Amino acid sequence: MQKDQFYKFVEKPELLDKESIPLLTELISNFPYFQTARLLLTKALHEQKNFYFDTQLKITAAFFSDRKKLQKFISEKYPLQVVNTQKN
Repeated sequence: MQKDQFYKFVEKPELLDKESIPLLTELISNFPYFQTARLLLTKALHEQKNFYFDTQLKITAAFFSDRKKLQKFISEKYPLQVVNTQKN
């Protein structure tokens, strides 16, 4: 997955589709503690009504302290807050 493509998914989670699932799965296999990638994968699985959604949700929930925000993001159109870490 390209960095720009990942940033697009973060900024607009509605772009997550069936093709994004293997890309995010590969990213997580390379970086297993990457919370944002896990969140986006869970959202994509939910949107696609994928069989593995429940399993992934349990794993993702273990990484997040605020389960209400997690539930709201996954079930609704709830944008992530993007923090710009680049210095000008």
